Amino acid sequence: MGNFLNREALLKRQVLEIKKVEFENGDFVFVKEMSAGDRDMYEKTLTKAIRNGKGVLTGYETIMENFRSKLACATLCDEEGQLMLKPEDVPALSQAMGIVRMDKIIEVANALNKITKEDEEEIIKNSSADQPGSLNSDYVKN
Repeated sequence: MGNFLNREALLKRQVLEIKKVEFENGDFVFVKEMSAGDRDMYEKTLTKAIRNGKGVLTGYETIMENFRSKLACATLCDEEGQLMLKPEDVPALSQAMGIVRMDKIIEVANALNKITKEDEEEIIKNSSADQPGSLNSDYVKN
C-alpha cells in the first residue's frame, strides 16, 4: 500500500514522463507529459471568450486553428523536459511540419496527457468550422 500524500508531498514538483519519438529517417524529438497547469493553459488556447456589446461574457467558442501545433508546442521538449518552442512558434510550426511527422508527435502527446480521441472529436464538433471563410464541418470530420 502507498503512502498518504500530505500538503508538502502534494506541492512537491512531480517528475513528469518524457518519451522519445523517432521518425523513419532516424531523427527524433522528445515529448513530455504536461503538468495540470500546463494542460489548463493549453486548453485555454483552444477557446475564445464571446462577449456581447456591453462586454458581458455570453459563452465560449472553440478555436480549431493550429490545434495540433498548439499541442506540439506545449509538449515538445529536450531530454530534461524543458520546452523547446514558444506559443508564438505555433503558426510557423503548423506550416513547416508535415502531417505525418506531426501526427506521430501528437499521438505520443495525446497518450502521455490522456487526451482521448473523444476529446479531439469534441474539439472538432465544437469548432467554428461552419462559419463563413472556414472549412465546412463535413471537410473537418476525421
